[in-house]
Amino acid sequence: MFHGAYFETDFASMLAWRQWDAPDPGVKNCFAMGRCAAATAASSSVSWARIPRIRGEIYFPAGLPDLNDVDGARVDLARNVMREIGEETGLTPADFEAQPGWITVLAGPRIAQVKTLHARETAAVLRARILAHLAREAQPELADIRIVRGPADFDPMMPPFVTAFLTHVWSQASEEAS
Repeated sequence: MFHGAYFETDFASMLAWRQWDAPDPGVKNCFAMGRCAAATAASSSVSWARIPRIRGEIYFPAGLPDLNDVDGARVDLARNVMREIGEETGLTPADFEAQPGWITVLAGPRIAQVKTLHARETAAVLRARILAHLAREAQPELADIRIVRGPADFDPMMPPFVTAFLTHVWSQASEEAS
């Protein structure tokens, strides 16, 4: 079990905290990410998003929780990740089957809570649907969608915690298949 407490802050303060290299070691940036595994070869085909306004890094659809994600005294990360996927890609919960549980990835001042979402369509079909969604947006959040099938598809713009996560997931899938 992973347990923590959130506190409300404005986006500018969070960006300053990050730019100043997280000066308070007791404060972490905890957010949800949705790893979208495609219908064919679910363990190896992953839809990726390039998010231009966040340093051009390449990683899974994600976003900071907001007040709409607060349910009583808890932050609903499942709601957060599905809202972010919808905003960024136009995909809906009906497009996925969520795998139970979360994988927590600790990366310095960042804590990514990753939910694996098994898509009902292939990576190529998902990419085409997402690109069509982006073309309809006046100001799309994403510049492109990448499909990654293995380490050969890694890009220097992927944060190290993302490539480490995928390497771990793929090695587990390989061990289970043996």
